[in-house]
Amino acid sequence: MRDRTFDPGRDRRGLLLALGIVILASIIGNLIGRGLAVVVPGGVVHDLLISGFRFGIDPPWTLNLSVLSLSFGFTLNLTFVGALLMIIFLFLFKKA
Repeated sequence: MRDRTFDPGRDRRGLLLALGIVILASIIGNLIGRGLAVVVPGGVVHDLLISGFRFGIDPPWTLNLSVLSLSFGFTLNLTFVGALLMIIFLFLFKKA
């Protein structure tokens, strides 16, 4: 049985590990989806593999101070296979 006492260090490591798993799963899933889209002929399955959700800050925010210009932005592009792998990896992480 697991010890349920609060340990901030352990909880932070678990959160960072889960975030790393999500990022890695989305990258691997996007690569697999794009690779399969090359092999699969056009149609519903092909469209499902290459279509995805794109969200973030686009265009990036820019702060121009005349001497210094700062930009901040990110965009996340997630395909169906990437989202599926994220769910599977998180389920396996939760089980471990």
